[in-house]
Amino acid sequence: MRLKKQLAVLVAAVLAFVVILPVFAADDTPVGRYLIQIPEDKKLTVRANPSSQAEAIDYLYNGDPVEIVDVVNGWARARKNGVFGWFDAQYAQLQQEYECAHLIADISTAAASSVDFNTLAAAGVDGVLLRFGVSANHADVIAMDANYAENYEAAKAAGLAVGVYFASSAINSAQIIREYEWVLQSLAERDDSFTLPVFYRPTTAEQKALTSAENTLLVSAFCQQMTANGYQAGIYLPYDWTSQNMDFSALNAYTRWIADFGDYCNFTRSFDLWQYTAAEAFEGVDGEIGLSYLVRDIITEEPQEPTESEPAETEPTETEPTEPVPEESTTAIVEVPQHSMGEYVVVREPGCSTCGEERAYCVDCGKLLAMRVTEPTGHRDSLWQTLRPATAEQGGILIRRCDICGEITKMQFTQPLESSHIHLFSDWTYIDAVQDSILHNTLREEGLTGEQTDTKTRTACAVDRERVLTCTDCGEVVAVYADTPAAHTPVESPAVVTADCENDGHSRILCRDCGLVLTDEVTPAYGHDVAEWEIVKAPTLEEEGERQGTCARCHQTVREAIPKLEAILGDVNGDSRVTSADARLVLRVSVQLETLSDDAALAAADYNGDGHITSADARLILRAAVGLDAQ
Repeated sequence: MRLKKQLAVLVAAVLAFVVILPVFAADDTPVGRYLIQIPEDKKLTVRANPSSQAEAIDYLYNGDPVEIVDVVNGWARARKNGVFGWFDAQYAQLQQEYECAHLIADISTAAASSVDFNTLAAAGVDGVLLRFGVSANHADVIAMDANYAENYEAAKAAGLAVGVYFASSAINSAQIIREYEWVLQSLAERDDSFTLPVFYRPTTAEQKALTSAENTLLVSAFCQQMTANGYQAGIYLPYDWTSQNMDFSALNAYTRWIADFGDYCNFTRSFDLWQYTAAEAFEGVDGEIGLSYLVRDIITEEPQEPTESEPAETEPTETEPTEPVPEESTTAIVEVPQHSMGEYVVVREPGCSTCGEERAYCVDCGKLLAMRVTEPTGHRDSLWQTLRPATAEQGGILIRRCDICGEITKMQFTQPLESSHIHLFSDWTYIDAVQDSILHNTLREEGLTGEQTDTKTRTACAVDRERVLTCTDCGEVVAVYADTPAAHTPVESPAVVTADCENDGHSRILCRDCGLVLTDEVTPAYGHDVAEWEIVKAPTLEEEGERQGTCARCHQTVREAIPKLEAILGDVNGDSRVTSADARLVLRVSVQLETLSDDAALAAADYNGDGHITSADARLILRAAVGLDAQ
């Protein structure tokens, strides 16, 4: 490993130029993630230089997260509001230690038309990641970055560590094959060597919209090919890609380059590079470059050289797009199991005020693939009935029941017979039936229902709403109608389960208020991918065998049963037919000219079942072969 270098330069992005500071001896305080620990009512001054006399450029407050990349004479350097500054290191509490803090620039011709790599090196940049190639239109067009060759030679001459990244647009296996074959072919033609990884970098919204399983398989396919050909492999991802976009646990073998633009990296999993800006004006650069911290020392001492392998059949050039590789390419990666989803079937009919449920299954294997909730049908009312007749002093109550469920859904209040008041109707208004149900309370008073249920466990989307008509003159309730429950408020479940080799994944939409699962889309388990099996126990006619191997995806040891041997009586040579060749073989065994070691063959040869293999068995097998006896 190359010796670690601490950054010795203050990159002050003020007026788009770089201020170069003298080199200081670094303290023992490690670089890494820190939290500021000061009293709540205090603030910590951030200064332009490591001195109490230097200009104050910002402030830090208690609990602020910072990424410290250098410590000199008790002064810590970190990035705040886009500018590097210094503060007293004693007020920072270590959260995560980094191995190093190399400054790495990423460069593409699209953002920077020319770069002075010697200036980058003098300013404290330790390495560069150059855009090697770019894919467009789902890998139909693949071309090398126009300035890659020039940038590579200049970066190497400046003594910088060099790696590359490939900007991908692939969304399926055929397209990722075209991409990695192009990359390997182009690298082999140039014979470049690297001390940093070859990174896969997704670039399109379509890629982010793929399922976690699909993205994981695409990335794995690319990185596995780079590793197999002698390169370090890595993935570039925005920090907001979650387990819905990528199964990170399946990619632990590869370098992680996380983009999170700001003063602190919010990515919660482990990472190796943090790209804190993608567009930094830098002295010696005509345009802009990205800047990242390499927090784990992965710079190899010896350049990575490509291994000897058969070149891909594609014939790319540096300036012209490649011809698409036919879809029937023989190179393959393992795909997610392809299910054929049938139509949704009803497993629970919706009620008047309750949701129904529908499910969709694979028409081939019957696996559940999706579930969704259907809305209530609403009540269907009968004719008006008198619940309580009006008297001279007391008003009456009329009701309507639902013909389907029998519940009382509408109620009208009539005035006393001797009343001369005429109601003036208001507009219909909804009331919160969870907290104050006029229908329920009235029916309870009339002895038609029990005590009201606990309102704390009831939500508006789980009970009928109530529409109320009141008199604008006297304020009395004139009518109350039950309505279907309020609509569910869908939210994405925070507990998304990612598919793995053995377990299905689930992406669920819940109701925010009542917690009901509204949709559940199932991502089938991948299944283990074992290339080579080791026989632990050979199967026999009486017992199953067992084999084991290592899964290429999850790296777990997989054990599975081997079915018992099945012997076809008379089929001694195992070709699934009983012929004269079997009779001849049995005859040779009976006179000890040959031996049978396979249990299935031995069982098939003992045609008469006497426990011995003799010429009698050969004769019976020959008769069965020519049709004289039935098998």
